[in-house]
Formats: sequence, structure tokens, C-alpha cells
Amino acid sequence: MFQLFTPAFIEFQAGINLLDGNLEIYLDWLLSHQISQPGLSDLVVTYKSAIELARDIYLMERTQGSEREPVQAKISCLGELTASIGAQTPGMHCLVWPYFIAGASSILPEDRQYFEAKLDQIHQQTRMRNIVVAMESLRDIWRQHPTGGWALHLDRLRPVLAI
Repeated sequence: MFQLFTPAFIEFQAGINLLDGNLEIYLDWLLSHQISQPGLSDLVVTYKSAIELARDIYLMERTQGSEREPVQAKISCLGELTASIGAQTPGMHCLVWPYFIAGASSILPEDRQYFEAKLDQIHQQTRMRNIVVAMESLRDIWRQHPTGGWALHLDRLRPVLAI
């Protein structure tokens, strides 16, 4: 998980190269649940899709900058995909990174509220401090980049471990 989600925040080209490649090898921690717990198979597919959507959002933010319509479409898709995932959904804590990326890229108040609420829901279940820091970072991002483009300025943002 760390191998997949952290390079994007540390070094531009390494993050782009990793996320632009095949994610399957980095998702073995998630995909193994399809085998060990077949009842979670649909959830695993949802989680994998959410991670892939977040990856797409991040890559668009880093490479396209001001092109908002494709980013917004992916944000909406991620919101719809995760709408039924609640606090008691097994494995919901694996969505911290997708929620953070979609939240950071959101420019609509309702999207920002949705992804912040989802992060807070995970925090209420897990009590992981990094989620509180991620939510604080989201507010900073929204203040500094109200119309998007936050990922082009990672060097100016407070480091965050959004996983």
C-alpha cells in the first residue's frame, strides 16, 4: 500500500511513472481478499475501481492542470461508486487515498463535503491520526487552490500520508 500511494506525494516523475503503470502488482493486499473471502469479491472490485479512479484523477491533475471537466467526471464517478459504502462496510478504510485525492481535486462544495465526510467516517472507525491530518490538508488545499490544480504545487503543501 505504501509503495503505491506515497511516491505520488514525494517525487513527481516517480509518482507519475508508478501510477501510470499497471496497479495490479501493488494491489495484491486487496486482491488477496477475493480469494480468501469470496463474499467480499464485489467490494474488492469496488475498492479497486475507486483506487483506479483516484489514480486517474491524480494523473489528470498533475498533467492537465486546468482541464476541469474530465476531472469532475471522475470525481462524480468515484462519489457514485462509493455512495453505498458506510462505516460498517468491511475494508472501507482502504479508501483513504481515493477519498483524499477526489476531495483535493473537488471544486464543488457538495463534493468537498462528501469526501470530507467519508474521511471522517473512516476516522471515527479507525481513529488513525493521519486521517485528521489529511482532512486538515484538504482544507488548506481548498483555500490555496479553490479552482483545482493542487497537484501541480505539491512542493508547497504540507506533507500528508493519506493512506
